[in-house]
Order: sequence, then structure tokens, then C-alpha cells
Amino acid sequence: MSNFSEKLSKRKNNFKKKTNRLYSIEKRSKQTIFNSVSKRENLMNEKRVFSLQNFEQSQTAFEKSDALCILNNILMSTEEHTEKLVKAGILKVLTELISTIDDFELIENVLLCLTNIVEDSNRYCAELVENNFIKSILNFFSQEYPVNIIRCGTWLLLNICKGASFLYHAPLLKSIIQIFNSLLQIDDDIIKKNSCKGIEALSIQKNAISLFLSEQVINNLLSLLINMELIQYKQQIQILDTILIIIGKCSANQLSQILEFKLLQVLLQILEIKFTPLLYQKFIQIIFQISLRGEHFIGELFNSDLLKLIIDIANSKINYISNENFHLLIKMIRIWNTKAQYEHCIWINTAIGIKLLANFLQKKKHVNLEILFSTLTIINQIIQSKNGKLISLMENFRIFHLVKNYLQDKDEQIRLISNQILDTLQRTGNTSDIVEEIELEEEEKI
Repeated sequence: MSNFSEKLSKRKNNFKKKTNRLYSIEKRSKQTIFNSVSKRENLMNEKRVFSLQNFEQSQTAFEKSDALCILNNILMSTEEHTEKLVKAGILKVLTELISTIDDFELIENVLLCLTNIVEDSNRYCAELVENNFIKSILNFFSQEYPVNIIRCGTWLLLNICKGASFLYHAPLLKSIIQIFNSLLQIDDDIIKKNSCKGIEALSIQKNAISLFLSEQVINNLLSLLINMELIQYKQQIQILDTILIIIGKCSANQLSQILEFKLLQVLLQILEIKFTPLLYQKFIQIIFQISLRGEHFIGELFNSDLLKLIIDIANSKINYISNENFHLLIKMIRIWNTKAQYEHCIWINTAIGIKLLANFLQKKKHVNLEILFSTLTIINQIIQSKNGKLISLMENFRIFHLVKNYLQDKDEQIRLISNQILDTLQRTGNTSDIVEEIELEEEEKI
């Protein structure tokens, strides 16, 4: 009994000690948080900004690191604190530090502080550019650093490019494009992604596309795209996104130069090896952007094997093609029929193209009525052309039977154009099954 009492007493004492220790830790934690917040508020209310004073007084790397951590804590608190620091000259202090320190951890903290500043406002990005503080940041990329440090630098540069204008700083713009282009060669997922994002951000700047061409950025992106063994699938998608944005921003002359870099051939080579719904979607979006540029570029597309493969995949893998992608394809066909020369249209109005129209009409769910209307409009255009060969092809794919299903559609426009197609078919003297069916139905009504 006594042994049991002793054991029980020991357990109670141990539990009491643990409880007291937990209370002590909690109390210290609360006091630390309170002190941290109070110190931050007091320091920010002083006439002198503590961080500048700390950097001047700090002699060791440890002291500088401690000052940077406190500074970063303040920068992440409120925009008001950031503004006070910027007015006090923190941008100059931090950018000068990049050039004067060689401790990797310190450099990383400096880059993080600068990133927290520029993320708050485009004004600070502009200040870095206008006061030439950005020069130290660009010089940073000429040195050798571990990958994690380069990631921080790339992220900072990306954020500056999102917020700054380089309209009156053409040499700076060229330097930054060269940096992003060289960063693409680093074997790191995050650096490649943020370099692509940086190129996208710069694409809105005046003369940026011309520099992308002259500095071989497009060539570099296409080279990476084709080397599928060297880059991951996600990187491939990101590069395609970047190319898509560049195509959307470039002039007709610049697009011609991009096509001279064998863009269509590169895309064809990739699609012949690999098919995924997302990859396919990016290809369709790129082709759609090219189609919007008019007759000359539609001709380029029709002369390539890529377009035939895109349509063929849509026909053979119809269950894997999303409604969104199908809609985009139908939009393209309508553009081709209205903007391209007749000899270019002939190709799409052959078995492969007619089959695509039939496949679309067979899809049970049409999310977008506008695209369904476009499909029926294309069919109507072919009927009105009175091309017997094409009409026979449509009969073979039972397109007119599919059109008949839309005579009772809820949408008035869909009903009207479906009626117009079948009326036109009857007036041409066509003797197909569907015409006979319609005539029989009309006789029964009488």
C-alpha cells in the first residue's frame, strides 16, 4: 500500500512540474509576442527609423541578420510601415547591401525584404527603376549563387517587372530580358516558371517583343519546349502559356518572324509524341490566335501538318476533348470560312472537317449556344455553296439528320437556322433520305 502511495505521489509531483513548465512557456510566449509588437510600434514611431540605425551599427553578420529579420517582420505588417521605411531611404540601403555583403543568408534576407516592399505598391517598383537602385539587383545575377538565392532574386525581379514601366529605360529593359533569357537555362522548376512569368510581364512594354526576337528569347523557349527529356510537363505548359501571350501581343510582321522559327513544326513534333487534354488545349489556343490575324496566317496553318493533326485528334479522341476546346475549334472553322481564300477552305470542307462538325452536333451537352449556332452557320454556308461533293459528304455523316433534331430546340435562333438549312437543301433538289422524311412529314400534316 505504501509503495502505491509513493508512486501516486511521484506522479502528482511530475504532473505538477509539467503543468508549471507549460504555464511558464505560455507566459513567456505571450510576453515575447507582446514585446515584439510593442517594439515594432515604438520603433516605427521614432523619428529615426531603427533599421537604418541598426545597419550602420551592425558589425557582424549575425547582427545584420537579426536587423534584417526585424525589418522583414515590419514590412509584412502594414503598408503604412512600409511607406515610412521607403521614405526614410530603405530601398537605397538594401540595394547597396546586395553589392557589399557576401554572406548567402544575408543576401537572401535582403532580397526577401525588397520583395516584400515591391509587392506592396507599383510606386516602389518605379522608384527602384527611376533612381537606378535596380542596377545592384541586376548585377546580382552576374554572380554565382546557390539555387535558393537565385530563386529569391528571380521572384524579386518578376515583381519589379509587374509594377514598373521601362518606357524611358530601353537599356534596362534589354538587360532584364537578357537576364530572364539566361535564367531559363538553369535546371530549376521555380526559376524557369518565374522567368517565363517575367517575360510575360514584360511583353506589354514598348519594343519588348522586338527584343524577344533579337535576343533569341523565342528561339530559346522553342528549344526548351522540344527537349522534353530536359524539362518537366508543367514547364512545357508554362512555356506554351508564355508563347501564347507573346503571339497575342506581337504585330503581323513579328508573328511572321516567330513562324520562321519553326513554331508550327515544333508544336507538331510534340503533339505527335505526346497527347494530354491540357497540352492539346494550349495548341488550339495558339492556332486560334494565329487564325485571328487573317488570310495570310490561315494559309500558313493550312500548309502545315499541325492543323490536320489537331482536327484528326478531335475526331479520334472526341471523348477526351473538352467542350471548351471543341467550341474553340468550331470558332476557328468559322473564321477560316469567312477570312480565308476559297482554296484554303476546301481542305476543312473535306471528310476530316465534315466529320468534326458531325461529331460536335452529336455531343449531348452544348454549353455554349453561340458555338452551336456557329456550327449550324458553317453547315448552312456549305449548303448554299451548292457543292455536290461536300453535300454528299455531309449526307454520309448524317449531318442533316442531326440538324433535324434541332428543329424543336428551345432557342429561337437555333430553330430558325436549322429550318433554313433543311429548306435550302430541299430547294436545291436534293434527293437524300432526310429530304424525303421531311416531305413525308409535311404531307402527313396536310
